[in-house]
Amino acid sequence: MSRKSIEERFWEKVNKDGPIHPELGTSCWIWNAYKITGYGVLGNELAHRISWKIHHSSIPEGKRVLHRCDNPECTNPSHLFLGSQTDNMKDMIKKNRQNWNSPAKGESHGSKTKPECVPRGDRHSSKTKPECVPRGSVHWNSRLDEESVKEIRFFHRDKKISQKKLSEMFEIDSSVVSKVLNRKIWKHVE
Repeated sequence: MSRKSIEERFWEKVNKDGPIHPELGTSCWIWNAYKITGYGVLGNELAHRISWKIHHSSIPEGKRVLHRCDNPECTNPSHLFLGSQTDNMKDMIKKNRQNWNSPAKGESHGSKTKPECVPRGDRHSSKTKPECVPRGSVHWNSRLDEESVKEIRFFHRDKKISQKKLSEMFEIDSSVVSKVLNRKIWKHVE
C-alpha cells in the first residue's frame, strides 16, 4: 500500500462546513486534527500554509500566509493572503485584535497574584528531580563540554593563563570563563 500524499492527508482533516464569515460571506474551512495554539498542523507544517500551497503553489521567501477571517484553524484559501510579519501586525492593530493589557503580564501574572503556587527553592523541579535537568554538554545551549571545562580549570590553575586568554582560546565570553573557574556553572565537573 502506498503512502498518502500530503494533499490527501490534508483533505481528510478539513471540514468545509465551518461558520460563515460575516464580512467575507464564505465559510471557514475548519481544521479538525492536531493544533498548536489554535493553528492546524500536519506533519511539520501549519495547515493554512499547506492549503495555500495546494491552491496557489509556493510561498515566496520571507512571506507568511495570513488570515483575513482571523480564525487560526481556517484553511479556506479565499480567507488567506500573503504578507510579511509587519503586515500581520498592522492587520492585527487595524482590526483591534491586540491585547496590550494581557492578564498574564506584569503584576496580574499568576506568579505575582499567587506566588505560593510557583515552585521555588527546594520545591522547584531542578531540586526535586535533578536527573531531569540537562547539565553539561547535553544542555541545548552549551558551548563547552566536560573536557573543555577541565582544561580551562587546569590552564588557569597550573599554567597561570589569564581568563581573557582562556576566553580567546575557547572562543567563549570571559564571563563564562569566570563562572567556570568560580564553579558557578559546570559544578558537576571536578
